[in-house]
Amino acid sequence: MNRDKTDFLQDIRKKLYSMSDEKYRKFSMSLLPGIENVIGVRLPDLRKLAKDIAKSEYALFYLESDTDGIFEENMLHGMVTAYIKTDFEEKIKLIERFVPLINCWSVCDSFCTSLKPMKKLKAEQRQELFNFLKPYFLSDKEYFVRFAVVMLMVCFDDEDYLEKNFEMILKITHNGYYVKMAVAWAISVFFVTDSKLTKKYMESGCFDDDTLLKAIGKIRDSYRVSGEDKQYVFKLREKIKKARNI
Repeated sequence: MNRDKTDFLQDIRKKLYSMSDEKYRKFSMSLLPGIENVIGVRLPDLRKLAKDIAKSEYALFYLESDTDGIFEENMLHGMVTAYIKTDFEEKIKLIERFVPLINCWSVCDSFCTSLKPMKKLKAEQRQELFNFLKPYFLSDKEYFVRFAVVMLMVCFDDEDYLEKNFEMILKITHNGYYVKMAVAWAISVFFVTDSKLTKKYMESGCFDDDTLLKAIGKIRDSYRVSGEDKQYVFKLREKIKKARNI
Protein backbone atom coordinates (compact mmCIF):
# COMPACT_ATOMS: atom_id res chain seq x y z
CA MET A 1 0.00 0.00 0.00
CA ASN A 2 1.49 3.38 -0.94
CA ARG A 3 1.81 6.21 1.54
CA ASP A 4 -0.98 8.32 0.04
CA LYS A 5 -3.51 5.53 0.48
CA THR A 6 -2.32 4.83 4.02
CA ASP A 7 -2.65 8.51 4.88
CA PHE A 8 -6.12 8.58 3.36
CA LEU A 9 -7.38 5.73 5.55
CA GLN A 10 -5.78 7.23 8.64
CA ASP A 11 -7.36 10.61 7.90
CA ILE A 12 -10.81 9.04 7.62
CA ARG A 13 -10.35 7.26 10.95
CA LYS A 14 -9.19 10.51 12.59
CA LYS A 15 -12.18 12.41 11.20
CA LEU A 16 -14.56 9.81 12.59
CA TYR A 17 -13.10 10.03 16.07
CA SER A 18 -13.06 13.83 15.94
CA MET A 19 -16.83 13.78 15.33
CA SER A 20 -17.58 11.34 18.14
CA ASP A 21 -19.97 12.22 20.94
CA GLU A 22 -19.97 10.08 24.08
CA LYS A 23 -23.59 10.82 24.97
CA TYR A 24 -24.70 9.94 21.43
CA ARG A 25 -22.52 6.80 21.50
CA LYS A 26 -24.37 5.50 24.56
CA PHE A 27 -27.71 6.37 23.00
CA SER A 28 -26.78 4.57 19.76
CA MET A 29 -25.64 1.45 21.59
CA SER A 30 -28.98 1.29 23.40
CA LEU A 31 -30.66 0.94 19.99
CA LEU A 32 -28.16 -1.55 18.57
CA PRO A 33 -28.19 -4.77 20.61
CA GLY A 34 -25.14 -6.87 19.92
CA ILE A 35 -23.17 -4.01 18.34
CA GLU A 36 -20.34 -2.93 20.61
CA ASN A 37 -17.68 -1.08 18.63
CA VAL A 38 -19.53 2.24 18.33
CA ILE A 39 -17.77 5.61 18.21
CA GLY A 40 -20.85 7.84 18.42
CA VAL A 41 -21.04 9.85 15.18
CA ARG A 42 -24.36 11.35 14.10
CA LEU A 43 -25.92 10.27 10.82
CA PRO A 44 -25.73 13.68 9.01
CA ASP A 45 -21.99 13.83 9.74
CA LEU A 46 -21.51 10.30 8.44
CA ARG A 47 -23.42 11.11 5.25
CA LYS A 48 -21.32 14.22 4.61
CA LEU A 49 -18.08 12.30 5.11
CA ALA A 50 -19.31 9.44 2.90
CA LYS A 51 -20.10 11.86 0.08
CA ASP A 52 -16.61 13.35 0.35
CA ILE A 53 -15.04 9.87 0.22
CA ALA A 54 -17.21 8.87 -2.75
CA LYS A 55 -15.88 11.86 -4.71
CA SER A 56 -12.24 11.11 -3.94
CA GLU A 57 -9.80 9.24 -6.15
CA TYR A 58 -9.51 6.58 -3.45
CA ALA A 59 -13.22 5.75 -3.20
CA LEU A 60 -12.94 2.22 -4.60
CA PHE A 61 -9.80 1.61 -2.56
CA TYR A 62 -11.68 2.70 0.57
CA LEU A 63 -14.40 0.14 -0.11
CA GLU A 64 -11.75 -2.57 -0.19
CA SER A 65 -10.28 -1.54 3.17
CA ASP A 66 -10.99 -3.20 6.52
CA THR A 67 -13.48 -1.57 8.89
CA ASP A 68 -11.95 -3.22 11.99
CA GLY A 69 -15.47 -3.92 13.18
CA ILE A 70 -16.22 -0.25 13.83
CA PHE A 71 -19.95 0.43 13.42
CA GLU A 72 -19.51 3.86 11.83
CA GLU A 73 -16.95 2.58 9.33
CA ASN A 74 -19.37 -0.12 8.29
CA MET A 75 -22.02 2.58 7.86
CA LEU A 76 -19.56 4.60 5.78
CA HIS A 77 -18.79 1.64 3.51
CA GLY A 78 -22.48 1.26 2.79
CA MET A 79 -23.01 4.94 2.12
CA VAL A 80 -19.92 5.23 -0.10
CA THR A 81 -21.14 2.19 -2.04
CA ALA A 82 -24.40 4.06 -2.61
CA TYR A 83 -22.91 7.48 -3.38
CA ILE A 84 -20.00 6.52 -5.63
CA LYS A 85 -20.49 7.47 -9.29
CA THR A 86 -20.28 4.42 -11.50
CA ASP A 87 -22.27 2.60 -14.16
CA PHE A 88 -25.25 0.41 -13.33
CA GLU A 89 -23.46 -2.94 -13.68
CA GLU A 90 -20.61 -1.86 -11.40
CA LYS A 91 -23.07 -0.43 -8.89
CA ILE A 92 -24.87 -3.77 -8.67
CA LYS A 93 -21.54 -5.54 -8.07
CA LEU A 94 -20.67 -3.08 -5.29
CA ILE A 95 -24.08 -3.52 -3.67
CA GLU A 96 -23.75 -7.30 -3.85
CA ARG A 97 -20.34 -7.08 -2.20
CA PHE A 98 -21.60 -4.91 0.65
CA VAL A 99 -24.81 -6.78 1.57
CA PRO A 100 -22.95 -9.56 3.51
CA LEU A 101 -21.44 -6.83 5.71
CA ILE A 102 -24.86 -5.70 6.97
CA ASN A 103 -24.96 -6.69 10.63
CA CYS A 104 -27.76 -4.58 12.13
CA TRP A 105 -30.94 -2.73 11.18
CA SER A 106 -29.21 0.66 11.20
CA VAL A 107 -26.53 -0.30 8.67
CA CYS A 108 -29.21 -1.95 6.52
CA ASP A 109 -31.63 0.96 6.52
CA SER A 110 -29.04 3.72 6.06
CA PHE A 111 -27.53 1.78 3.15
CA CYS A 112 -30.90 1.29 1.46
CA THR A 113 -32.04 4.88 1.91
CA SER A 114 -28.73 6.07 0.45
CA LEU A 115 -29.61 4.08 -2.68
CA LYS A 116 -32.86 6.01 -3.20
CA PRO A 117 -31.64 7.68 -6.44
CA MET A 118 -31.86 4.23 -8.06
CA LYS A 119 -35.64 4.66 -8.00
CA LYS A 120 -35.11 7.01 -10.97
CA LEU A 121 -33.33 4.43 -13.11
CA LYS A 122 -34.63 3.74 -16.60
CA ALA A 123 -37.39 1.13 -16.68
CA GLU A 124 -35.15 -1.67 -17.98
CA GLN A 125 -32.46 -1.13 -15.34
CA ARG A 126 -35.07 -0.75 -12.63
CA GLN A 127 -36.44 -4.15 -13.55
CA GLU A 128 -32.90 -5.54 -13.44
CA LEU A 129 -32.51 -4.15 -9.93
CA PHE A 130 -35.80 -5.74 -8.89
CA ASN A 131 -34.67 -9.08 -10.34
CA PHE A 132 -31.36 -8.73 -8.50
CA LEU A 133 -33.26 -8.43 -5.20
CA LYS A 134 -35.42 -11.53 -5.68
CA PRO A 135 -33.00 -14.15 -4.26
CA TYR A 136 -32.55 -12.12 -1.07
CA PHE A 137 -36.22 -12.61 -0.13
CA LEU A 138 -35.60 -16.35 0.02
CA SER A 139 -32.42 -16.14 2.08
CA ASP A 140 -31.99 -17.73 5.50
CA LYS A 141 -29.94 -14.69 6.58
CA GLU A 142 -32.02 -12.13 8.48
CA TYR A 143 -30.35 -9.00 7.17
CA PHE A 144 -30.29 -10.25 3.59
CA VAL A 145 -34.07 -10.44 3.77
CA ARG A 146 -34.44 -7.11 5.56
CA PHE A 147 -32.24 -5.49 2.90
CA ALA A 148 -34.56 -6.75 0.16
CA VAL A 149 -37.72 -5.58 1.93
CA VAL A 150 -36.37 -2.11 2.72
CA MET A 151 -35.20 -1.74 -0.88
CA LEU A 152 -38.79 -2.27 -2.01
CA MET A 153 -39.86 0.71 0.09
CA VAL A 154 -36.99 2.88 -1.08
CA CYS A 155 -36.90 2.10 -4.81
CA PHE A 156 -40.19 0.41 -5.73
CA ASP A 157 -42.86 2.24 -3.75
CA ASP A 158 -45.13 2.97 -6.70
CA GLU A 159 -48.16 1.48 -8.39
CA ASP A 160 -46.11 -0.17 -11.14
CA TYR A 161 -44.44 -2.47 -8.61
CA LEU A 162 -46.78 -2.67 -5.64
CA GLU A 163 -48.40 -5.97 -6.65
CA LYS A 164 -44.97 -7.44 -7.35
CA ASN A 165 -43.73 -6.18 -3.99
CA PHE A 166 -46.40 -8.08 -2.11
CA GLU A 167 -45.73 -11.18 -4.20
CA MET A 168 -42.08 -11.11 -3.15
CA ILE A 169 -42.82 -10.36 0.51
CA LEU A 170 -45.18 -13.32 0.66
CA LYS A 171 -42.32 -15.60 -0.46
CA ILE A 172 -40.40 -14.80 2.74
CA THR A 173 -40.03 -17.71 5.16
CA HIS A 174 -37.57 -16.12 7.60
CA ASN A 175 -39.22 -15.37 10.96
CA GLY A 176 -36.54 -13.08 12.38
CA TYR A 177 -37.62 -10.03 14.36
CA TYR A 178 -35.92 -7.54 12.04
CA VAL A 179 -37.52 -9.19 9.02
CA LYS A 180 -40.99 -8.96 10.54
CA MET A 181 -40.46 -5.33 11.52
CA ALA A 182 -39.35 -4.51 7.97
CA VAL A 183 -42.43 -6.22 6.53
CA ALA A 184 -44.70 -4.30 8.92
CA TRP A 185 -42.99 -1.08 7.91
CA ALA A 186 -43.39 -1.95 4.23
CA ILE A 187 -47.11 -2.64 4.64
CA SER A 188 -47.56 0.77 6.24
CA VAL A 189 -45.65 2.49 3.43
CA PHE A 190 -47.54 0.66 0.70
CA PHE A 191 -50.83 1.51 2.45
CA VAL A 192 -50.09 5.18 1.75
CA THR A 193 -49.30 4.42 -1.90
CA ASP A 194 -52.40 2.31 -2.57
CA SER A 195 -54.65 1.68 0.42
CA LYS A 196 -57.15 -0.39 -1.59
CA LEU A 197 -54.57 -2.93 -2.76
CA THR A 198 -52.83 -3.02 0.61
CA LYS A 199 -56.14 -3.61 2.43
CA LYS A 200 -56.69 -6.64 0.19
CA TYR A 201 -53.44 -8.17 1.37
CA MET A 202 -54.00 -7.17 4.98
CA GLU A 203 -57.34 -9.00 4.93
CA SER A 204 -56.03 -12.02 3.01
CA GLY A 205 -54.75 -13.93 6.03
CA CYS A 206 -51.26 -14.08 4.50
CA PHE A 207 -49.64 -12.07 7.30
CA ASP A 208 -49.37 -13.12 10.93
CA ASP A 209 -51.19 -11.07 13.55
CA ASP A 210 -48.07 -9.59 15.15
CA THR A 211 -46.83 -8.22 11.83
CA LEU A 212 -50.26 -6.79 11.04
CA LEU A 213 -50.60 -5.15 14.44
CA LYS A 214 -47.18 -3.50 14.03
CA ALA A 215 -48.16 -2.30 10.55
CA ILE A 216 -51.46 -0.95 11.85
CA GLY A 217 -49.63 0.99 14.54
CA LYS A 218 -47.40 2.61 11.94
CA ILE A 219 -50.38 3.40 9.69
CA ARG A 220 -52.26 5.04 12.54
CA ASP A 221 -49.19 7.18 13.32
CA SER A 222 -48.85 8.38 9.71
CA TYR A 223 -49.92 11.93 8.88
CA ARG A 224 -50.41 10.83 5.24
CA VAL A 225 -53.32 8.51 6.06
CA SER A 226 -56.90 9.79 6.04
CA GLY A 227 -59.14 9.69 9.07
CA GLU A 228 -61.36 7.19 7.30
CA ASP A 229 -58.46 4.82 6.68
CA LYS A 230 -57.23 5.20 10.24
CA GLN A 231 -60.69 4.16 11.39
CA TYR A 232 -60.48 1.15 9.07
CA VAL A 233 -57.18 -0.07 10.55
CA PHE A 234 -58.47 0.62 14.08
CA LYS A 235 -61.41 -1.72 13.42
CA LEU A 236 -59.06 -4.29 11.90
CA ARG A 237 -56.87 -4.10 14.98
CA GLU A 238 -59.84 -4.63 17.27
CA LYS A 239 -60.93 -7.61 15.16
CA ILE A 240 -57.48 -9.19 15.46
CA LYS A 241 -57.29 -8.54 19.21
CA LYS A 242 -60.76 -9.98 19.75
CA ALA A 243 -59.86 -13.12 17.84
CA ARG A 244 -56.76 -13.51 20.01
CA ASN A 245 -58.60 -12.63 23.24
CA ILE A 246 -56.20 -9.76 23.91
